[in-house]
Amino acid sequence: MESNWKRAIFIGIEGIIYTVFILIDLFSISSGQNSVYLKYSSILLCFFFVLFAVKKDGREKDVLILRAAIGFTLVSDTFLLLTDYKELGVSTFIVVQLCYWYRLHKYKMTDLGITFLIWTCVVVGISIARLPLDFLLLITAFYFICLLRNVWYSLSHGGNLLFRIGLVLFLLCDLNVGLFNLTQYVSVSATLGQFLYSCSSVLIWVFYLPSQVCLSLSSKG
Repeated sequence: MESNWKRAIFIGIEGIIYTVFILIDLFSISSGQNSVYLKYSSILLCFFFVLFAVKKDGREKDVLILRAAIGFTLVSDTFLLLTDYKELGVSTFIVVQLCYWYRLHKYKMTDLGITFLIWTCVVVGISIARLPLDFLLLITAFYFICLLRNVWYSLSHGGNLLFRIGLVLFLLCDLNVGLFNLTQYVSVSATLGQFLYSCSSVLIWVFYLPSQVCLSLSSKG
């Protein structure tokens, strides 16, 4: 049976952490550096929640996949928030999206060939456009295609509402990640670049933590 009090405590604590780090980011308290550890603690809490508070109750496979996805999310954020290993962070996020793909397709790895085909076309397009093509951009493109396909499939096939909301918020977060890093690949004016940086740096986590909370709650326990 669902432990409502555990879910309520989890949501309450995440809500407090969320409010505090958003205020830090908005007002640039201590240059925003203190919010990094709050953000990391919020994802750590998601992992502990799915690990200890979400019970299997005949849904062993679904819970195990969710734990794996949130676990790899924590690994990704360890690399991205606490180190400079961006390639490892993005690579483990690919594993996260593959876990969700497996979950969406009723525990089967199907149609991944289409994902690789789309990725190949995107890489060719980037090359034709003569944009800087490095390893980070290659794996980021593959990750983003996996996320897009997960969002599309979840919206077109219905099912778990919290799961769908979580994936959509995940997408909104990563769109802002793209805007945040836009100037590394595309030339824009200094004014526009600063505006995009300022807005997206806050919006990334405005969407990201709610997405992870929704995903963590998407398997009742």
